[in-house]
Amino acid sequence: MDSNLKNYPETCGLLKNVLKVLQNEEDVTTGVSFASKLTNIHPKSLNLFILSDITKISDVDRSVVYKAHSDYCINFNKFPTTKELYEDLQGKLPCYMDMGRFRTLLIQMDFCWKKIREDLLVVIERPRATYERFRYFTNVMMFDPKMIYFICEYYVNSSRQFKIYSGKEEDAVIRLICAYSSFNGVQHMEIIDNFNEQNFENFVAGTLLPSLMSSTVIVIPDISQHNGKYIETPTLDSLRIEIMEWLDNNDIPYHVELSKYELMCLVKQYTDTKENVYKIDNLLEAHGHTVLRLPKHIEMLTPAALLAEFLSTNMEREEVDLKKSIKDVLSIVDKQHLNQFNTYIFNEYEMMILKDKELDRNWDLYMANSLSKEAYVDTVLPVFNME
Repeated sequence: MDSNLKNYPETCGLLKNVLKVLQNEEDVTTGVSFASKLTNIHPKSLNLFILSDITKISDVDRSVVYKAHSDYCINFNKFPTTKELYEDLQGKLPCYMDMGRFRTLLIQMDFCWKKIREDLLVVIERPRATYERFRYFTNVMMFDPKMIYFICEYYVNSSRQFKIYSGKEEDAVIRLICAYSSFNGVQHMEIIDNFNEQNFENFVAGTLLPSLMSSTVIVIPDISQHNGKYIETPTLDSLRIEIMEWLDNNDIPYHVELSKYELMCLVKQYTDTKENVYKIDNLLEAHGHTVLRLPKHIEMLTPAALLAEFLSTNMEREEVDLKKSIKDVLSIVDKQHLNQFNTYIFNEYEMMILKDKELDRNWDLYMANSLSKEAYVDTVLPVFNME
């Protein structure tokens, strides 16, 4: 997603000041060095300001950060600090991104920091994210691709680009939901007015389910619109009357004089509040199908995502009737294309599994040897020289 940088006046003002410093310095190298101290933005990135007219804030592809991080760990036999990873990614990050914004980006991408010593914090992928990806890869690779369906939601923007919907959209001209078979390609595709829970459930129950053969594997992206529950498990933010209603629906006895916190103790005592039981999962499993949840951050590692790229490349830009253009492109997707999609995706799965295993082994060795390593101090804020 791109957004106008003018919507971020503080950032825009900072960049203007940086440009002013660079333009007023007779020695550009000195100007870049000074601006880097002021902004904590890498000098390589600041050099791009001289040549670029920056007006947009751009997304960073998580796969780029994941690859840089894993390659660094394997090539250098150690895990990077924030500064080391930031420097390694120069040229691949937006040139306005300073160290603070980079840390925020890492958090959003499910990376975290491990304290090795008092003076050493290293960047690692959040263990739960690694585990969920590994579990999904190993589960989906157990099944015959002929039996796997991917539910996917797309939108087409004004530039006629097909985009995977993963919880946010921008400049959508048309929205679609489809069921993609690894063996037969797109089996169902419907135009919808909005990405919401109701449209998703209607598509699965009314269109997809009646057409499925027995024992099909359904891959569903794990986003909020797909996670409808029959009744939400209460939390500490719930009203007392909502907790009581939940206890009534689950036939759990309680006294009406109990406080909200005493009622929540009953909720935790009689249920596993961490267990997610979704309506769609129950529906599909009740008909003998298997549901796999596609973890965050690997939405682009499905055949359906490769189809979106294929459609974007082959869409007729001048065709007025967008629906006709989509139908025309889908008609040229043959078995050879499907096999190419599947081969690429499953090769990527195997590669990432092997890489994660190697990182796991490296982590054990790194932790065993870390006390003898040279210290790398990673400060949260830039250190200013006051001399």
